[in-house]
Amino acid sequence: MELRAMIALNFRSQFHFNEFSS
Repeated sequence: MELRAMIALNFRSQFHFNEFSS
């Protein structure tokens, strides 16, 4: 997997997690 893709997935996961938390 590309590093960029991993970072993008990580960022999206964190964003969704934050939305889910609040």
